[in-house]
Amino acid sequence: KDFNNNDIMTSDGSGNVTVNAVGLKNTPAFFAHLLADQTISDGASTKITLNNTLVDTNSAFDTSNNRFVVPTNEAGLYNVSASIRNMSSTDFDSFYLYIKKNGSDFLFNGIRSEFRETTSITAVVNLAVADYLEVFCYNGSGGDLDIDGTAAAGSNFCTYLTGHKLIGS
Repeated sequence: KDFNNNDIMTSDGSGNVTVNAVGLKNTPAFFAHLLADQTISDGASTKITLNNTLVDTNSAFDTSNNRFVVPTNEAGLYNVSASIRNMSSTDFDSFYLYIKKNGSDFLFNGIRSEFRETTSITAVVNLAVADYLEVFCYNGSGGDLDIDGTAAAGSNFCTYLTGHKLIGS
């Protein structure tokens, strides 16, 4: 019960729990990934084609525009993570991952790539209704670079955007 004597969780006596408080449900939740390798041109910052979802509780991930969009009545704090992996066996200095919010740089991580490196970001962020998140990659390898996609469902997922709501605002 909460401070106003409202049920937060109930049980049917057999171990099946029902969550009644919206703030405890951790939805919307989503996991979108790159389905096939994507080529990124040298010296370019390119949006990653997150064209498949494994989880999308509120139909809030737009695979046609490769972005998560906060649904109506779902503003709040979100835990988000993104990861990208390059397929290069060549060492190079500039491999960057961006999460853009509403088209502007928002979160960033960069590494020096030595061999098929992965870079990732995890953060708790405040999102308003209709805010959207997209994943971008900058390639500074000196040539075109492939980003690792997932060939089949159940395979390793190296390039993705995932998240879930922690609490409403």
